Amino acid sequence: MIKQTLLSSTMLAIMMIIFYSAAGRTNLPRSWYFFAVAFIYFLSSNIVLYKYNPNLLIQRLKIRRNGSKKWDEVLVRVSNLTALLLMPLITGLDVGRYGWSNLGRFYVFLGYVSLVVSSVLINWAMVVNPFFEPTVRIQEEREHKVVSSGPY
Repeated sequence: MIKQTLLSSTMLAIMMIIFYSAAGRTNLPRSWYFFAVAFIYFLSSNIVLYKYNPNLLIQRLKIRRNGSKKWDEVLVRVSNLTALLLMPLITGLDVGRYGWSNLGRFYVFLGYVSLVVSSVLINWAMVVNPFFEPTVRIQEEREHKVVSSGPY
């Protein structure tokens, strides 16, 4: 759990550095709220997984998974790099420098509600599904079977 929490915290710190560098300032309260919510999500997710599905934490830390299609691994890496690098860069430029979008409080609230609901659903799936990995593969070494409980 400590390794996963350190990884999550490091990723969040990288996102914050990119965001605030692109924004050119740190006096952006909404961004601090978002990063606080993200940190709480990462921490609580790791605690819940450690309690209910600790083996999944170990599996999700693996970079290579035997049996995963090459294109699936590439897709996961591109998605992760986009989330880690590109999203904070573009949002930092938008919010801090250029003001391309100006969302009212209703939309910000709706965004947080969507974030919390989706986070709960994802964590629920990870708790009940010991085979929940970033890539799709039949996990023969772990006696893979269909999971039909939880949000499925």
